[in-house]
Parts: sequence; structure tokens; C-alpha cells
Amino acid sequence: MDDSKFVISYIGNLKANQNPQALWRALVALLDENPSLSEQLELNFTGRSHADCREAVKKNGLQRIVYFNDYVPHHEAIRAMRRSAALLFIIPRAKGNEGILTGKLFDYLAAGRPFLAIGPTGGDAAKILLETNAGEMLDYENEAGIKSRISRLFAAWQKGKIVETAPRTSTVKNYERSKLTGELAKLLDETQVG
Repeated sequence: MDDSKFVISYIGNLKANQNPQALWRALVALLDENPSLSEQLELNFTGRSHADCREAVKKNGLQRIVYFNDYVPHHEAIRAMRRSAALLFIIPRAKGNEGILTGKLFDYLAAGRPFLAIGPTGGDAAKILLETNAGEMLDYENEAGIKSRISRLFAAWQKGKIVETAPRTSTVKNYERSKLTGELAKLLDETQVG
């Protein structure tokens, strides 16, 4: 991890229904309050990003801290996650999104970095974030909550204590593929009619 920058990363495709308008506003407010923050804060998007998201960054004047990078292979994406101070996680705005659990969620948890998470606050992903201590899910329009989360993570990073805000390894292990596969195999064995 580059310790000279507070890097928040989003790894993966960013669709139009994931355009985080409240995040853009929160960043503008943070930079207005503390202009020197622009020299320490960096938000990296790696993967395909919808044109609406790129346009929103320009419209809000955030090009000096927000960077869009091309797609990278999975092993490089994992490395980028682990080099980040925090990880941006956005559930798409869609009907029935409370049940969305993406592979990205579990890759992020395995990376051991705190989340800046935006999505349905009562959804399945929100419950996993709370259970693992990765961070709370913030509503799409909760600009104040997003701003506060970034401020708290930044303060922890400045004090060298960002690791204290990371997910609990003991709980994250419950979501490792090998453990989940074993549980599924056991369930299938138990339900077989014979």
C-alpha cells in the first residue's frame, strides 16, 4: 500500500445504476472544508466505468482526486485491493437489490480492508458487513453518512490505525469459498432422498 496517499479503490465494472451521486457531493464538501485533502486523498476506479460516472466526476470538478483505470486481470485486481486504504462497494440500484451478494463483496472481505459501502441498508450485504466489522452500508442518498465515513477512515489512516477498522479475520473466514462449499456439500448430502 502507498502510505503517502489515502487510497479508496473500486475494482470492477461501474454501471450507470451504481453512479454514486451522494459520494461525489460528499467529496466536494470534504475538499471545500479541507483543500489540502486533495493532495492526500485518491479515489481509484479500476475496470469499465459507465460514461455517466465519468461525466459526474468532471461535472463536480473531482478529476484531481478521482482516477479511472482500465480493466486488469483478477490477480492484479486483488493486489490493488490489498494496496488500498479502503474499498468502495456499491450495490446497483435495482428492484430486489436487497439480496444482491456479489463475488466482489467476498474478494473485498478477503483483502482485509475497511469498506465505504453504498446500497440498501437492510440488505443481505449490509448484514455481512456489520457481522464482519467491515463497515456499515450507507443509503444511496446519505451524503452526510458517506462524508462522515470517509472522514473517520481518513483520520484512522493518518494515525496509522486503518488496520483497526478492517474486517474481523475470524468472522470473514465464515465466508471463504472452501468453508461455504463444505457447508453446501453437507446440506446436499443431508437432503438427498435415498
